[in-house]
Amino acid sequence: MLGQKVRHDGNHKKADDILDFFSLHCELIAVCPEMEIGLGSPRNPIQINIINHQQRLIMPATGDDLSDKISGYAKRKIHSLLDHGICGFILKSKSPSCGLGSVAVHKDGNKVRTNENGFFARHLKDIPLREESELLSTESREQFLAELRGNETN
Repeated sequence: MLGQKVRHDGNHKKADDILDFFSLHCELIAVCPEMEIGLGSPRNPIQINIINHQQRLIMPATGDDLSDKISGYAKRKIHSLLDHGICGFILKSKSPSCGLGSVAVHKDGNKVRTNENGFFARHLKDIPLREESELLSTESREQFLAELRGNETN
């Protein structure tokens, strides 16, 4: 969302209005779990699959199961960011790692639901969170900024 080319297809999803607004009020810290665990960009897409009655983060093209790697990274990264005073997160909608209530889950090659949290987002607790898709209006950005300011520790 900050304009960095970190997506699986090698592109970015820069969100100009969100970036312009929050950069005036906050220090923005880029976090891309897929890049930070070494997947690179471009890369094969990942998705949440149900395997043996458990949700797993899979790269279908290779069969790689990234669940434990992303979850371990998430715990370490979030702990570090909270220790440094981060007061909230803006997450990428529909992302299998960062989506918040908008992520598709697959079983046997079919999409079975679209309302899960991504594997990184699942570890975020007790801190203001929004997907970028929830911050399209000035009013929604101002409301989230007020929540962030209420959560500041520094």
